[in-house]
Amino acid sequence: MQHNKIVFSHPLGNPFATNALRAINNFDILESAFCAWAYTRPITNSAWIPQTVSSKLHRELTRRAWLPSLNRPVRMSPYREFARMFLSQTHLDSALGISRQSLVDWVYEGIDSRVARYIDSDRDLAAVYAYEDAALNSFRAAKQNGQVCFYDLPIAYYETAAAIAKHEAALFPELTSSLLNNMDSKQKLERKRIEAQLADYIVVASTFTCNSLISSGIPRNKISLIPYGISATDFSPAPTPPKTLNILFVGRVGPRKGVHYLLKSFNSLGIIDAKLKLIGTNEFPRGWLEKNLGSAQYQPTIAHHSLIHEYQNASVLVLPSLIEGFGMVILEAMACGIPVIATPNTAATDIIDDGVDGFVIPIRNIDALKEKILWCYDNPDQLTQMGKLARLKACHFSWERYRSSLGSFLLDKLNLKDSDNASITAL
Repeated sequence: MQHNKIVFSHPLGNPFATNALRAINNFDILESAFCAWAYTRPITNSAWIPQTVSSKLHRELTRRAWLPSLNRPVRMSPYREFARMFLSQTHLDSALGISRQSLVDWVYEGIDSRVARYIDSDRDLAAVYAYEDAALNSFRAAKQNGQVCFYDLPIAYYETAAAIAKHEAALFPELTSSLLNNMDSKQKLERKRIEAQLADYIVVASTFTCNSLISSGIPRNKISLIPYGISATDFSPAPTPPKTLNILFVGRVGPRKGVHYLLKSFNSLGIIDAKLKLIGTNEFPRGWLEKNLGSAQYQPTIAHHSLIHEYQNASVLVLPSLIEGFGMVILEAMACGIPVIATPNTAATDIIDDGVDGFVIPIRNIDALKEKILWCYDNPDQLTQMGKLARLKACHFSWERYRSSLGSFLLDKLNLKDSDNASITAL
């Protein structure tokens, strides 16, 4: 039997993992998929469940229904994930002094160990495809069996991320707790290092992530850049642009996203008829955001499906991130016909043509940020035209394109051809 199948592993699932799994399945090179738990039944509301509970349950199950239709089996290990969910929902984790991140790590390590045992059981496999923090034991087992290790790294490599965070903490000591308190343990960082070392190929979605690996000594020929995509049909521009300059930020509202630079830039401009709205979880130290919000508006996290209305009400999205893997909000905003101002520490350089369908500005550069905001304010007609071009660009970055690129990459690295497989279903 030809060794041409891949074991895929992702503990909890997300849009990136869903589409990677679809690619592997559609190219007929999937042996099986591993995850902690995914909901696989039709989602319906039950009359006997109170509406408030039913709505929350529906949202959670929808989020968990991430698995695509597959030709091969899915092997779940739900018990650690159920325990994590119970402890988090009841707040027993806090009462017991257990951090939520350590529970997530526990779930990841459980899936990783199960995949390793599966590989060790003398399976007819070509490779394993795994993600950061859930690949160590899987890769060790694969190496012993001569199988190829594909490593998907969705965010900047840890050494670059740590260096940026420490530099920022030195610049803004009052933000140190937000920047450094959640740093990974030495054991977890060592795990990341060994995972990257064991990987035969590392898949990244942005040039920034690629460069973060290179700066840590990872050979460039080991890294493949395959940008994520978007379902552009899920997003649409507003019929007419807003009459005032409405600036939008979406994401974790904290220093890693450079929000403090955005607030300082906007508030120092003092444009009376311009608005800035921040949407996302507040990750600044307690009380900092309230003291520095100025004339900006803040709204905690909203349901993802509601974001389209926020994009449509915006004139421009600003993402001044210091540390990012990709920044899906860039494509989401562009798909709504909204230009984006972003830093190169996102996927901006891979998506945006600077000055054509958006702007790319240096990190930590308040003057550059103020200049672009003023340009948007002074040139509303050009900003609208820029938004139309942004929409066209976003449509180019489709999930179909991502799946085709990833599938072709895997076939190439496994020395397979399309004709070696039974069929390639619709991407």
